[in-house]
Amino acid sequence: MENSKKDWFEFKKIQQKKKIKVGQLLVADPFLYDPNFFKTVILLTEVSGDGVVGFVLNRNLKNSDSGLLVHNTLKNLPINSGGPVGQDSLFILHNNRELKNDSEKINDGVYWLKNLESLLELMKFVNDLSPYKFKLILGYSGWTIYQLHNEIESGSWFQFDLDFDIFTMGSDEDVWSNILINKGLPYKLIAQYPKYPWWN
Repeated sequence: MENSKKDWFEFKKIQQKKKIKVGQLLVADPFLYDPNFFKTVILLTEVSGDGVVGFVLNRNLKNSDSGLLVHNTLKNLPINSGGPVGQDSLFILHNNRELKNDSEKINDGVYWLKNLESLLELMKFVNDLSPYKFKLILGYSGWTIYQLHNEIESGSWFQFDLDFDIFTMGSDEDVWSNILINKGLPYKLIAQYPKYPWWN
């Protein structure tokens, strides 16, 4: 028992030493019971001295109005809640290399479109956007760099490199548990915790 405790603390120390970087995933610890971030998976899209920006990937907005975008391909897509900040702002993640000059590269095959006008301009010439993948996000998550460091050091977040397709991952709590299960031990055990572990 003592050895398993020691292994757990060593594992947490390794997690805490990982650098915060763009393209990294934050996966919430099951004991993080902030309703904004409970069992969330967040993709970091901006890291600087001014702060850190990320988007929650696994929380769909119910009854969302995708009519914010006029293109038929996009109009039928669900909208994700990206976090508690700026919930009147729409963001787009995509894999379209034709828009890369107006986008920031987050990872191989993932770009953050910052200029919606560029997408609307492309739509004038491209009738079918179905070969491309988009993720529509309303709002974002934000921290100061020190705040996020402190949250990671306190054990609120696990840090992973992005190694799967965010456009086909789904948008629910199962994504959270599936990521942990696929990482093997000890994460697999964490994924099997009861939904509200602090009640046990």
